[in-house]
Amino acid sequence: MKDKKRKTAKSNKERFIEQMETLLLMHLILPGELLPPERELAQQMGASRPVIHEGLLELGARGLISIRPRHGWIVNNFAEEGALPLLSSLYRFSAPQSAARIDADLEEVRRMILKRSLEQYFSFAAEKEKSNLPLIEKLNKLLREEKKQQDEHLRPAQIRRLTELDFLFYRAIIEAGDNTVFLLLFNSARELYHQKLEQFFTENTGSIQTAAALKSELIAHIAEGNRQEALALLEKMTSIGAYIDPESSNKGIIHEDISAQTRTKD
Repeated sequence: MKDKKRKTAKSNKERFIEQMETLLLMHLILPGELLPPERELAQQMGASRPVIHEGLLELGARGLISIRPRHGWIVNNFAEEGALPLLSSLYRFSAPQSAARIDADLEEVRRMILKRSLEQYFSFAAEKEKSNLPLIEKLNKLLREEKKQQDEHLRPAQIRRLTELDFLFYRAIIEAGDNTVFLLLFNSARELYHQKLEQFFTENTGSIQTAAALKSELIAHIAEGNRQEALALLEKMTSIGAYIDPESSNKGIIHEDISAQTRTKD
């Protein structure tokens, strides 16, 4: 019974956060405005005060609002105060042109982080004369599982798992570079990474094999210590359109449409 109540409370909190994000990101509540007290918000939203309180804290963590002593919650200018957890919501509410700019910016940051991480890994390995076997084993393990998920008739669960494995593959490279800030930045964009790649794999299932082939080639370069070749290939792999299969954009069959789970407002 307690678990059921907890799930309901969580659902109510998420609903409240989504409603407030809509109001704030659509500028229906302007920066500088004070939000109503929690009790009043609870009445307006039809939710309990604990749900409203937790939701406001989450909105504060995303940089949308700030607490002002003896006044209450005030709306921020998210362009100045917004934090990385806000990125997915901002992407959903952006006009197509703005979303394309976010795409390009994300790719640039991702490419920079991954290339620098691999450079650091090669430097550490050379300085300490360390074997690259642990990284190679980890990357190969992820790639083997990725290949097991590939099927002529891909289901949504398999697409989601392939998306997660792709994320984990690149995160393993960042971990090997031993830069905690890079790792946190990469993890912070996880939700949006999943949204975009899941939609891409759904619409371009033939590209899943292309991605696996590129990863296999990258692993071989790292294993052989081919620093320049590995860095050049990684840059190619992190560019927009790197996974596009030139022969076919839809070799598999998806049994249900999951693209609605991604960006719903174009």
